[in-house]
Amino acid sequence: MLDEPEQAMAFLAEMRARVTDPSAAHTFDALAATFDMNAGDPRRAVEVAAPVLASSSAPELAIAWAAATATLASARLGRFGDVGPLANRGLSAQHPGLLRFTIGLGEITTSLMTETVMRAQRRARTFMEFSGLQEPGRAIGEVLLARTLMASGELATAIALLREAAAA
Repeated sequence: MLDEPEQAMAFLAEMRARVTDPSAAHTFDALAATFDMNAGDPRRAVEVAAPVLASSSAPELAIAWAAATATLASARLGRFGDVGPLANRGLSAQHPGLLRFTIGLGEITTSLMTETVMRAQRRARTFMEFSGLQEPGRAIGEVLLARTLMASGELATAIALLREAAAA
């Protein structure tokens, strides 16, 4: 969206209006849900993602995108009970790719709010282990872990991780 969210959303809506294939429409809708979340409207993001997730004809990429968006948006809205099933749906998509980190942020946010910081840290560390040394996964894993470290007051360690992630 590159600092022009209104233009990006208008362009996406224009492209979506031209599409007649249901599979492609679901992909555009899933992307629109992501745009809504990134533009600061998590309620709208969940609303737009829901029909994609309910469809039996949505392609795997659209499912992964919609589920990742709905997972994080639900966590941000405090709908913590929705996070687990949405996360599972996204992770079970054929190739969730880097979307697994968006899902992870939703799971970690939920853990921080409903469980313990230590449990959230364990979850964040699984993302770092998963990505190994491969970028950008490693950097994203560092950001997730830093979020949990800030919550536990380990600011110096969090700052060091965020600097590493920013450099990557």
